[in-house]
Amino acid sequence: MLLLVTLALGMGLAFGISRIFLSCVFHVMTHRTLPFPFYWRRVVFAAALFWLWYLTPGIAEGHAPASVFQLLIP
Repeated sequence: MLLLVTLALGMGLAFGISRIFLSCVFHVMTHRTLPFPFYWRRVVFAAALFWLWYLTPGIAEGHAPASVFQLLIP
């Protein structure tokens, strides 16, 4: 029962997000502006912060950075 509820909530959330995204795309296509004020600097900062948080453990555990450093530093 809990799995069914979780699946239904996930599908509802995905449907809602896709509806909002598509309505914004259609609004931009017709009016050339978004229907709400969009602050690019905040979005870029949040995206950079998320990717740093998400990728840092993988980079720290991997061997790729060490091999790149060995190539760059003779």
